[in-house]
Amino acid sequence: LLHVPLRGPTPKGLLKAGKKKVSLKATTGGGPDVDKLKLSCLPREWPSHGYTHRNTRAAANETILSPANAASMVVKWTLDLKALENLPNNAVTATPTVGNGLVYVASWNGNVYGVKASNGSVKWKYATGATSPFVGSQSSPLLTADGRLIFGDSASTVHCLRAKTGQLLWKVSVGNLAVDHIWSSAQVVGGRVFIGVASHNDQPCTQGRLVALDLDTGATLWTRTTVPDRVCHNDTAITCTTDVDCGGGVGDCIQARGAGVTATVAVEPTGATVYMATVGCYTFPSIGDSDSVFSLDAATGAVNWKYRTEPIEQFPKPFYHDFGFLNGPLLIDGDDGAGGTRPLVVA
Repeated sequence: LLHVPLRGPTPKGLLKAGKKKVSLKATTGGGPDVDKLKLSCLPREWPSHGYTHRNTRAAANETILSPANAASMVVKWTLDLKALENLPNNAVTATPTVGNGLVYVASWNGNVYGVKASNGSVKWKYATGATSPFVGSQSSPLLTADGRLIFGDSASTVHCLRAKTGQLLWKVSVGNLAVDHIWSSAQVVGGRVFIGVASHNDQPCTQGRLVALDLDTGATLWTRTTVPDRVCHNDTAITCTTDVDCGGGVGDCIQARGAGVTATVAVEPTGATVYMATVGCYTFPSIGDSDSVFSLDAATGAVNWKYRTEPIEQFPKPFYHDFGFLNGPLLIDGDDGAGGTRPLVVA
């Protein structure tokens, strides 16, 4: 067991990365062979939308803030994007993330910012290029331990930057600009980037899905769609390829829509299993695996199990229920009723 402690305290009261070098020398018939390994232990700030890969959304080791002193907090600085950019829409709806002395902010104005945590000044700005029909990024940037920043945008493009400088490492489109939108935040485990795809605003709905990308290149490793390609208009529980499949020409075989993935996935500690949730679509019946929670194989996207909360819907209805999961899932340890705990998926 090798311990690599954080360094500190510093004048600002923040811990710094701990580092340790391990060397191993062996003599072989071909001569000496020396291998060196550098290890780093990084202070955990707020690197992702859900704080951890389990989406705990809470820092269990917090020691400074508490209910007792929360009322005494005051504003340290404000980042006024309207004054800075004067663009049509400068809203920030994604949770900022924190690390490397920076706060990472995604905006509807088309930019993502690296802002100094000490005073709110902008260190770097990155233009997503997402300008139509929706603008910017509504996806919380994810900070990886090796210094990458990953986020999606409203044009269904995933971007990977150097977190300290904003330099682009790679970007890749995972959808159709006309209908696809990334609302969820990325999750990275085991060299894979997991990110969900949903619709702009359900007019029209898209075919929801979860995409797994290679962390180093952005190449697509697998895609898990949540509704079939086509269903029968007269019975949305039937998948089809032609009208004949829908009762000898009685019904139309139509494009299936819905079951978008707007919730950031959770990944269990080994990285072997991904938990995903889907949401409905108010302009199309709830079909396929809409309104569902899944357990997926992280390596392949294969379904381990799935749980649907509502029955499928049929045409026609004045409106469709649009139920489902906009947030979650969370992985928690719950009371098992016998003095121990059991793992739970909550959404």
